[in-house]
Amino acid sequence: MKQGKILVYALLSFSFLFFHGHEIRDVRPNVLFIMVDDLGVDGISIYGSKVDTPNIDALAKSNGVMVSHCFAQPNCTPSRVKLMTGMRTYKSYDRFAYLNPEHKTIGNLMKEAGYKTCIAGKWQLNGNPRMSGYVEEHNHKDRAYQAGFDEYHLHNYTFSEGKRYADSEIESNGKRLKGEYGPDMHRDFIIDFIRRNKQQPFFIYYPMVLVHGAYDKTPDSEDWHQTDKNKSSNEYLVDMIRYTDKIVGQLVETLKRENLYENTIIIFTSDNGTGRGGTINTVGGFVRGGKGTMKDAGTRVPLIIHNSQKIEEFKRWKGLIDFSDFYPTFADIAGIDLGNEKNLDGISFYPLVSGDADIFKYREILFMHHDPRRDDNQNRIRTDSENRNRFARTIEYKLYQTGEFYHVDKDPLEEDAIDIDSLDEQMLEIYKKLKSELDRIDREYPWEDIWPSGN
Repeated sequence: MKQGKILVYALLSFSFLFFHGHEIRDVRPNVLFIMVDDLGVDGISIYGSKVDTPNIDALAKSNGVMVSHCFAQPNCTPSRVKLMTGMRTYKSYDRFAYLNPEHKTIGNLMKEAGYKTCIAGKWQLNGNPRMSGYVEEHNHKDRAYQAGFDEYHLHNYTFSEGKRYADSEIESNGKRLKGEYGPDMHRDFIIDFIRRNKQQPFFIYYPMVLVHGAYDKTPDSEDWHQTDKNKSSNEYLVDMIRYTDKIVGQLVETLKRENLYENTIIIFTSDNGTGRGGTINTVGGFVRGGKGTMKDAGTRVPLIIHNSQKIEEFKRWKGLIDFSDFYPTFADIAGIDLGNEKNLDGISFYPLVSGDADIFKYREILFMHHDPRRDDNQNRIRTDSENRNRFARTIEYKLYQTGEFYHVDKDPLEEDAIDIDSLDEQMLEIYKKLKSELDRIDREYPWEDIWPSGN
C-alpha cells in the first residue's frame, strides 16, 4: 500500500476519537474475526454448497464482500502461523502444532493499538509432546497472553487430550473447564467478552473448533441424546456446518442487541479445505474434501467481509487473497503504520473492508510454499505435488515448483497437466511469469536447501 494511503488511514483512525462529556472515547471499529476449522468453499451455500448457511451468507449479502479466490495453507497449523504473523511459512513455520513465541502476532498488533483482545476456540500452537522438536517450556498457560490476547478460552492449549465437542475440556484464562458441548462454551465466552468490553474497541479472534473431524452429532442433531449413532459420519458433517452457521447468527444477534453491529467489522474464513473424510453436495455435484493437499480442494477457502458502515451493497470480488494478507489488513483497520516491520509478505486488502473494492488493484500472482513438518522425517517424496511443494498461480493457471502446469479454472481437480511444449503464445507468457516468480523465491529461499536431491 502506498505511503499516502497509509497516512490517510492513520489520520482517519485518529478522527474516530471524539469528546463525550469530559472523556475521550475511542470509536474505531470493533473486529470479529471468525475462522472455521476444515471447511472449503464447498461448505458455504453462497459459494454453491447445497448445505444451507443463511447467517454466513447474510454477512456478504447485506453490506458485504464475497471473495472468490482466498487461499489458506493445506493444513491447520501452517495456516494459523501464516495468518497470525503475516509471513510466508518458510519464514514463520517451524513445525506442526507450534508457533514460535518470538514472532509478533495479530494479537500483539491489535493490543498495542489499544484494542481489547481475546481468542476463543482452537489453539494448537504450544507444541505437541508426541512430535519431534517439542520443547516443554513452550507449553505453558501464558502463551496466549504473550501472543497479545488479553483473554483466552481454548481447546488444545497446554493439554491435547481434551474433547472438542461433547463433554468438552477447555482452558479459560488459566482455568480448566468442562462442559456439555465445546462450541457452545466458546460462543458463550465470546458473548460475555463482547458485553464486558463494549465501551472500547475490541478484537476477537474466533478460530472455531467446528467442523474438524471426526464428524459427530451436535445439540441440534436428532440423535443428540441417544447413545448409539443412527447417522453416517458425513451426515454429521452437514449437521456441524449448520451448527457453525447457527453460532455465527447468534454472535451477530448479540452485536445487534448490544448496539455494536454497525461499528463491528465481521470477517469470516476457514483455515484450509474440507477434511478428506468429508463429501459435500454442491450445485456442481458432490465434492470430496482435499485438506492436506495443495489442490484447490485443500487450499481454497471462503472469505466474507462485512462492514455495515462502509460497504453499501453486496459485491463478488474475483481476486487473489493470501493468508499472509490478514496481518496488514488488521493493521490498516486499527490505523497502524507497519513501516518498521520489514519481514512481512502480505498485502492489505483494506480497500475491500472500506468499501473500495471496485478500485482495488490486487496481486496478479499468488505464491505458496508448503511443508507440513509433522516431524523430522526427511524421507517424504520430494516431487509430491499434493502434499509438499511450492506453486505460483493466477486465478486461471497454476505452476508447481516440480513442473506441473494446470489450467485450474477449467481443471480444478488438476487431473490433466498441460504439456509445456504445446502452449500457445498467450499461455506461454503466463507460464513464463509464473516460472519467474518461482525462480525469484528460489533465490531468496532455495528449494534445494529444504528438500535436497534424493529425498
